Amino acid sequence: NTARLWDADTGARIAVLLGHEGEIINAVFSPESSMVATLSSDDTARLWDAETGQARSVLRGHSDTVSNAAFSADESRIVTTSWDDTARIWDTVTGVELAVLSGHDDNVADADFSPDGQSVVTAGFDDTARLWDAGDGAEIIEFGDLIEVGPTIALSPVGDRIVTAGEYNIALVSDLVDGVVLAELAGHTAPMTTAVFSQDGELVATGAQDDSVRIWNAETGDQITLLETSEDENVTSAAFAPDGSLLATTAVSAETTLGNDVRLWNLASGEQSASLQGHEDTVTDVVFSPDGRQIATISRDHTARLWDAETSDELHALEGHEANLTGVFFSPDGTRLLTTSQDHTARLWDTETGAEVALLDGHSATVSAGSFSPDGILVVTASVDGTSRIWSSETGVELLRLSGHDRTVHTATFSPDGNRIVTASSDETVRLWDADSGSSIAILRGHRTPVLSAAFAQDGAWIVTASRDHTARVWRHFRTMQELWEHADMIVDLLEPLSLEEECEYNLRVDYCDNDDNAPIEQAAVPESDEVTTE
Repeated sequence: NTARLWDADTGARIAVLLGHEGEIINAVFSPESSMVATLSSDDTARLWDAETGQARSVLRGHSDTVSNAAFSADESRIVTTSWDDTARIWDTVTGVELAVLSGHDDNVADADFSPDGQSVVTAGFDDTARLWDAGDGAEIIEFGDLIEVGPTIALSPVGDRIVTAGEYNIALVSDLVDGVVLAELAGHTAPMTTAVFSQDGELVATGAQDDSVRIWNAETGDQITLLETSEDENVTSAAFAPDGSLLATTAVSAETTLGNDVRLWNLASGEQSASLQGHEDTVTDVVFSPDGRQIATISRDHTARLWDAETSDELHALEGHEANLTGVFFSPDGTRLLTTSQDHTARLWDTETGAEVALLDGHSATVSAGSFSPDGILVVTASVDGTSRIWSSETGVELLRLSGHDRTVHTATFSPDGNRIVTASSDETVRLWDADSGSSIAILRGHRTPVLSAAFAQDGAWIVTASRDHTARVWRHFRTMQELWEHADMIVDLLEPLSLEEECEYNLRVDYCDNDDNAPIEQAAVPESDEVTTE
């Protein structure tokens, strides 16, 4: 709860800064080094005289940890950022709050003044940067959908491999079970932004900020094809056609961060075969339908579009969202399309007619992602509001709310059998849920920063997660007590087996034991609301 000032020449201590009631997260000097600001988990910032260590003022107003700060060039003002999703501007002489910069949907991580002090820019964990008027705090512009550079992960559709890529210009194909690296995909000269498997798991496509897409043999790591995009272009996403004949890619200009079209590549020839043009702003994602006959794209122009994969003709423009779209997903049978948006809604569309089928309205912040259940009957959505919700794909009625995360939920995905849902969150955890009751089954802890994605392997026996801590983790998913018990038997098969009474005493068989007296009972089940914390 303290900070200390030191003389950089002599190493002598100048002062101990006492007063915070919580951990000090950060400390910054003013431009002329006349002041120091300390930022704390006690929801305050404090200003100190940098020469004497004397307290100048306490900046109170944030409702959560204050994480960062920056002074204006003339030192008359300071802007602070917080986990309460706001930034605030203060007078450094009086300590009076001058403006609240409210608009981010998640923690505000950084802020700075323009050189002339007229504007403030902020960046948040909602993947947006925003420009504000430093006088009245009005939002001037939002820079949405910031490119996230790694880690990028993808599971092989055949379920036995994982590819991870990121800022180190190399991707690794690893065995899902034992983590052994099977192949290194080296050749890009800039950070990678996307990596995907072909449907048969034999190929990997990677895109990077080096004007190229590369196709690799997933088993040997050999480069098969180099697809060269336009100069100074950063590839942002890629998708294989189900039969592996085509690859669709999106990209943005490195200078303007704009890119309106989608390129289709013939993988047999390595040449571009078509360009899907029609969006009026940057295209952020592209997916093929399960049968490969249609392509869906989403854009910052607030629309989704459906295209004929063979002719490249536009079939439908799906209009209705009032803000940027964040995700697009086909139903398993390809008859429905799910879109998620920053307008706090998700929408379901008929892929044959382009008509809106249902509006999924209930979240109180950006809907970040979604997915269909394997039978297509249900939809789950994830949101910046910290919840996931289960909906009927036929009526759009909300059926269940999954509450437990206390930060943004980035992804929500059904297990292959449809019985469970896995969610990934900025609260650094992954949660497993019962899809029928909505009860929390387990919390997966281990990541040290926001978890960006989580997905089941094809057989449902493993869960793979990726985080901003630059790690991917693989978790064993026990779907039944029998699986767990067989796994335990495999590990301790050399030990003397315990009696049923001993198993109950040590809480090893909760499905056969009375929790009150630790004695065996004839029939019992784990209560649906019980939560098991798993590492």
